[in-house]
Amino acid sequence: MADRPSFQFYPGDWKKNQKLRFCSWAARGAWIEILGLMHDSPEYGVLRQPSKSIAQAIGAPVNLINELILQGVMHGCEKGACASFEYQAKHGRTLGEKVELVPSQAGPIWYSPRMVKDEYVRTNRGKSTRFGDDFGDSPKGGIGANFGDAPEAPPNTSPSRRKGDGSSSSSSLKAPPKPPRGGRTPGEVNFKTWISGLPDGASAIPEDHPVWRYASKIGLPEDFVSLEWAWFEDAYRAKPRKKYSDWPGHFRNAVEKGWGHLWWFDSAEQVFKLTTAGRQLQLRLEAEDAQRDADPIEDAA
Repeated sequence: MADRPSFQFYPGDWKKNQKLRFCSWAARGAWIEILGLMHDSPEYGVLRQPSKSIAQAIGAPVNLINELILQGVMHGCEKGACASFEYQAKHGRTLGEKVELVPSQAGPIWYSPRMVKDEYVRTNRGKSTRFGDDFGDSPKGGIGANFGDAPEAPPNTSPSRRKGDGSSSSSSLKAPPKPPRGGRTPGEVNFKTWISGLPDGASAIPEDHPVWRYASKIGLPEDFVSLEWAWFEDAYRAKPRKKYSDWPGHFRNAVEKGWGHLWWFDSAEQVFKLTTAGRQLQLRLEAEDAQRDADPIEDAA
């Protein structure tokens, strides 16, 4: 069973899923039940039972399962050789290497591309993502959502923390030397120089960076952190004169202070929600993905 009690769900993106729109109300209800089974599956997002057994498990007629298969909502096959499922991280005009998430194999096997991809992104966060040198997308973590993905290996050394960047202190991080009069701290570079100079396979924001622990501690969704990175990247690519010695630390400062005003905290529900600016950025990234994908809705199913 999965170690997470829930998954995020985006009603707007669910309703925009064209494949689901061609399914009956009953089939849509069956699909949300199947997503629950896939979420609880030891192999996250994947079921290896025959379609008839899946129908019995959710208490639905098998014809509803067949409808989901026919409309391309539920992927896989009942028997014979099933086609493989590959994922390719992308951002802007840059494409990462293809990764085979579901190898070609004999059925029965059924899966949700969105869940399989998100699980890969979650377990490989910081190993080739939009936060790395290939600028792959980053995870949304939500079924029906249509924003970002990722993977990338952490760098060999921890980034130094720039004095006064707002990051919390750490015994393993030493303050950089004071800059000479009229000069900058040694090692300060602009964003473009820093990101393009990362070693092959290195991550801009490593998996063990304090920003992830901070987000987890306050309950800030990882996809919101990914949105902040998109804002951060856009902002500092447009400011070549801005130079820092610790860009990851500067990004953490952006997350902690909510630069860009992408989210707000709903005290009544005790959750973070996107602001209009955050939703606009999310929609822009989704539109960019849609332009690159032959079938942008497939991952949402």
